[in-house]
Amino acid sequence: MQWLPVIRRILFIASLYAGYLFMGYAVERSDFALVVIGFAFLSVGFGLLLKHRDEFRFRDLFWTALLFRAAFLLSEPRLSDDLYRFMWDGALTLNGENPYLHLPSGLMQDGRAVEYGIDALYDDLNSKNYYTVYPPVNQAIFAVAVLMGGSKVLATVFWFHLILILFEALLLVLMKRLLDYFKRPWQWMALYAFHPLVIVELTGNLHFEGVVVTFMALAVWWGVRPPLQHPVFRWLPSAAAFALAVSTKLTPLMLVPLAVVVLFRFSSRRESGGWRPVLANGAWGTAVLALTFVPFWSSELWVHWQSSIGLYFRTFEFNASVYYLVREIGQAMLGYNPIATVGPALSIASATGILAIAAAALRIRRFNGENIANLLLFTFALYYLLATTVHPWYLTYLVALLPFASSRFRGLLGWTLVVVFSYSHYHSGLFEERYGWIIAEYLIALLVFIATLVESRESPDKN
Repeated sequence: MQWLPVIRRILFIASLYAGYLFMGYAVERSDFALVVIGFAFLSVGFGLLLKHRDEFRFRDLFWTALLFRAAFLLSEPRLSDDLYRFMWDGALTLNGENPYLHLPSGLMQDGRAVEYGIDALYDDLNSKNYYTVYPPVNQAIFAVAVLMGGSKVLATVFWFHLILILFEALLLVLMKRLLDYFKRPWQWMALYAFHPLVIVELTGNLHFEGVVVTFMALAVWWGVRPPLQHPVFRWLPSAAAFALAVSTKLTPLMLVPLAVVVLFRFSSRRESGGWRPVLANGAWGTAVLALTFVPFWSSELWVHWQSSIGLYFRTFEFNASVYYLVREIGQAMLGYNPIATVGPALSIASATGILAIAAAALRIRRFNGENIANLLLFTFALYYLLATTVHPWYLTYLVALLPFASSRFRGLLGWTLVVVFSYSHYHSGLFEERYGWIIAEYLIALLVFIATLVESRESPDKN
């Protein structure tokens, strides 16, 4: 009867695979009940996989994780409509146009959208009157997927999924190496490998946080194990990987103050001249980042990009926490929505907090993988608590850090599981903030986090 446990495992994996097929082909964003049911089912399965993580060999974990992601290969994103802007930008690049210089509405008016064969995408765009904000590495991926898929949406979607799965595969390998290097139990990478939010949002709905994290992991790996030993070029690979992360999404820029502190302290302990790697990384990283912008460079690029990013901070609001509280107080006092001033003010507060975290890091006597991950976790958590917009996939950065961080802070896992409550905004196809669900999300997240902290004080810290 030794085959019975094997059959049970196969049936369990198959049922989870069916759950991902359900999320990829049957769920609509407007049907909030189905979204919650699907995520709840997958979260239960995730919990069981996490409970039995020590039974996995790395090979089994790796291929099972990729199997779940492969469920979405032929699926159009069900919970996001960003795909159409990706295809729009990619098609512009392939037609020799600079995607940073043209509004979709302008291209429709002058007829070039028809000429480039992208007019059919226009009605599905969620940003017709905004200049694109996607950095160059993103634009390159868009162009590759559109080139391989041609004018067919489903074929292009397949290539988007495949590209993201390849990045996820590389990330899993890097996670294993980094956990081994920092002497952490590698089985905890199951937190990221099997997390339903990661699988559904990144692979399923085509968000690029996984690409960013892959480049960041590569930067860390090449930082601790530099592939080049030449004194001048030793830091180039690590700096280049971090620059590519920034050139995929700008989010990692907020980690620069903390990175400077960590690099300085590491180098001061291991070699003479503590500022040398800091300056080398800064110089090489800036150079590589600038090179990624060269194909798109224009005197108008910065103006257009700045206008779109400014609009993001001054007008967009979704699933916020602190901001919603401040907004309600301000609206009661002023009689109107104060986002135009509160949004930038919270951004300044967030930047100040991030600098304070970097300053606090100077007091740490000895850095290791755990306390660095803790600091990164605090930085991301602070940023999203003060943000005006917190889409579910933003929290995948927290998931990627949890395997490396102290178990005391794994209560943040609760937030990453209930953040899907924010999809209540789209119920019945109408975008309307449903504050009951948002209050439930943050209340549950807070209670789970506090309970985990209390439990960790009562028992030894187990990694």
